[in-house]
Amino acid sequence: MTSEDRTALANLLKSRGNTLFSKKDFTSAIDFYTRAIAVTPVESAVFYSNRAACKSPSLLSLIDLEKEGREEELVLFRASSLSISFLLSLSLLLPTFLPSSELPRAQLFAC
Repeated sequence: MTSEDRTALANLLKSRGNTLFSKKDFTSAIDFYTRAIAVTPVESAVFYSNRAACKSPSLLSLIDLEKEGREEELVLFRASSLSISFLLSLSLLLPTFLPSSELPRAQLFAC
């Protein structure tokens, strides 16, 4: 199979994965994205990011909220995601700023 044939097949597999994704058949979509990754002659970040999106319930929830126009829930979702990201970042940075004797107590507070 030529490089062009493999690229065309990879794009066909990705398109099938996209169709399955839009139907919320995430398990099958993952399979098609994985097959696209395996066959493509040149790695594509799109195949990997599409596959990762199938495994991200928070992203899928965000997409559903946006499609349904549920603005109040969307604001709360984004705020909680930001808070979680901040706390995770804080817990990762604590070892840099605190002596090791204070670390267990500080990490408990951050979580």
